[in-house]
Amino acid sequence: MDTNYNIYSIHYSCNGFYKGGAIAPTICCIAMYNVKTEELKSFSLLDGIIQGKSIIESEQMLLQSFTEFFNSIENPFIIHWRMDNLEYGFKAIMGRCGNFGIQNID
Repeated sequence: MDTNYNIYSIHYSCNGFYKGGAIAPTICCIAMYNVKTEELKSFSLLDGIIQGKSIIESEQMLLQSFTEFFNSIENPFIIHWRMDNLEYGFKAIMGRCGNFGIQNID
């Protein structure tokens, strides 16, 4: 494998499966682990709740922070488990981002 890739594994939790409808399930946490540096970056509802934000505000903050981090990764190679289908995974995360008007995820 090309060693110029930034290899991350990703996992997330949500409150249900995405059916492709107008409202995607709430995202509770997203974790990304850099395989080379062993650095873990997590985005959680708890981060905003600790700051006194509502659950909705906390989720929007989580998704905005995640998309900014995700888009900042140069030469990404993402390892995931079954996150490439409609019900669970990147499409569900992007669907939920769309619910908040966050359209800048690559």
